[in-house]
Amino acid sequence: MAFHLDFGKKGEEIAAAFLERAGYTLLHHNWKAQRWEIDLIARHHNLLVFVEVKTRTASQFAWPESAVHHKKRQHLEAAAELFLDTFPEPYADIRFDIIAITFTDAAQYELLHFEDAF
Repeated sequence: MAFHLDFGKKGEEIAAAFLERAGYTLLHHNWKAQRWEIDLIARHHNLLVFVEVKTRTASQFAWPESAVHHKKRQHLEAAAELFLDTFPEPYADIRFDIIAITFTDAAQYELLHFEDAF
């Protein structure tokens, strides 16, 4: 597997563990709909949360969360709509979050959780 795929998978595993420790229930990991994918889908109380995980190294110039641009947001919203059509359970509300992970070295990282990011 390519380095960037392993790297991204590691970030998603860290994000999933973070959410579980924070009381979220993970429902899906890498849920695919047509040509789109949602990294993590979780329930937090009666809230359905769609999470985009971005992982970078400290040597890269842009912050990880800046990679969730307008077109990516549109794709996530479209995928979320398909998810809700596929699993029509009652949720009080939905939310889109970003988890940004920046590795400072092989074992150290900084994690930022942007709730209701868009």
